[in-house]
Amino acid sequence: MAKRLEQRAKAAQLAGDSSDPHSKIDKAQRSRIFCDWLVDILGDEHLASGTGVVDVAGGKGDIPIQLWIQRGIPTTLIDPRPMKLDKYNRKLVAKAQAADGRKMSPQLLRCLDDETLKLHKELFTHCSILVGMHPDEATEAIVDAAMTLRKPFAVVPCCVMSRAFPNRQCRDGTLVDTYETFVRYLLKHPSIQSAFLPFAGRNQVLYLFDYDEGQRASAKIVDTAST
Repeated sequence: MAKRLEQRAKAAQLAGDSSDPHSKIDKAQRSRIFCDWLVDILGDEHLASGTGVVDVAGGKGDIPIQLWIQRGIPTTLIDPRPMKLDKYNRKLVAKAQAADGRKMSPQLLRCLDDETLKLHKELFTHCSILVGMHPDEATEAIVDAAMTLRKPFAVVPCCVMSRAFPNRQCRDGTLVDTYETFVRYLLKHPSIQSAFLPFAGRNQVLYLFDYDEGQRASAKIVDTAST
């Protein structure tokens, strides 16, 4: 166990995560921690605005449970696989329904692609944010869709899926075949930022909340250089 923690610490530090691996919470709590982070930064009111949060490739329903059932923040799941709640989450839904009639969030049994964006234009046009917790094949699709719509997004990448996407390359031509190159590949906008969440496993969140932030920073650098 000690050796594994040491290896995790070294790998995390190389990726920029300086937190102590001994202090990290079990990965079973990652969806709760991710949602806590979203609420802390953006607030319940903002997340609940419009059509609410769009959660992509979260087939177990953990994000809708945390946001809608626990906090009352409208959340729509996008996943071609039917939602599969575990026993604990089913109890939470039953409790919420008994208390105030709150049923489980809606789900679109679809992949996130151009056709889905067109068919459900109102949902995506008015959503507050697109999110994905370890969305695997859908990770890049979330980033691309959000940027196309100029919507905020937050994703926690996990699997690289290099066999499914063998032609991915970073801007410098490096093949995307490791977690580190995958994260670099996803930095498609100058305003994308990253943070590390306090749970074990892949815990780096890439997020973009303000599309003009990068432009303002560049303008400030130019102004400073010209004075």
